[in-house]
Amino acid sequence: MPFCKKKAYPDEMKFCYLIEGEVKLTDLAGNVSEFKAGESFIVESGFECTWESKTPVRKYFVIAKCQ
Repeated sequence: MPFCKKKAYPDEMKFCYLIEGEVKLTDLAGNVSEFKAGESFIVESGFECTWESKTPVRKYFVIAKCQ
């Protein structure tokens, strides 16, 4: 089931490793990053985006608070 939501990370970083699925992150300037199973990425503190899960997703993730 596809999923799409606006996300903001004002004071945290997020590390993601995709076990299954595909995601697309589009920032406020329209820049697009796409990731699929077997890939990992970091969402930096202050990042705002639209998170779109193009397929069902399973992931490992770690969230770290930044101050």
